Amino acid sequence: MYGISQLENRDWTFKKAATVVGTLTGGVVTDGTFSSTAGAVTGITTLAMGGALTGTTTANMTGAITNTANAGTAGTGIVAAEYGDGYNHVTVLTLTAFDLGAISGSGAHSTGAIIYTFPAGSHIHIGTSASIGITGVVEVAADTPELSIGSLIGSGENATLNAVGATAHDYLTVTAITNCTGTAEVYGVQVAVAGALTGISMNVAASSKVLNLNVADTWAAASPTVLATGTVTIFWTFMG
Repeated sequence: MYGISQLENRDWTFKKAATVVGTLTGGVVTDGTFSSTAGAVTGITTLAMGGALTGTTTANMTGAITNTANAGTAGTGIVAAEYGDGYNHVTVLTLTAFDLGAISGSGAHSTGAIIYTFPAGSHIHIGTSASIGITGVVEVAADTPELSIGSLIGSGENATLNAVGATAHDYLTVTAITNCTGTAEVYGVQVAVAGALTGISMNVAASSKVLNLNVADTWAAASPTVLATGTVTIFWTFMG
């Protein structure tokens, strides 16, 4: 039999799971591979022991897990939440009065702006959904421009996004919105326009990495800004 001192000098490795029941609050735990910042974990939480937790992983106060490993970059002023394991991503973009650009005058015009840039390498785009409202000056409030998401940015004296080009709407199909007073247009989950596992959905290193939110119309008047408010959710897988 071993004495107490012999047991104390042994190296022990735990390969089971640790379960926290109740509330774990505050403090910092660091062992070189895992860091938990001060906060509260409530309910029943199971932690697998004996493995490394990699990437940038945060548990917020509502229990949602975000992971920015292998993530892309949101457009200027857009807040991105990245959910998943660093390979399978659900990216939620929150837009608040996001500027799509100016309408120079009445007549045909298209504009747009980058809302997200995928990371370098290859990935599979699985689906996109959105709920977006558009606003402009009062003179264009009754306008019903087309809206889409594409790898090509909206531009030029084009009244339609098809006139801009097919890739101006290759992630989300063209829809004529109700007005420019902020009424949200809801898009259910859509695969890329070319179809699942084809075209832009099979994004390789040489493919366009940007997603643009685009509008086009024969506008009633000039508008120094066209603003978008709402959310865009992208489901995709990083392939390296």
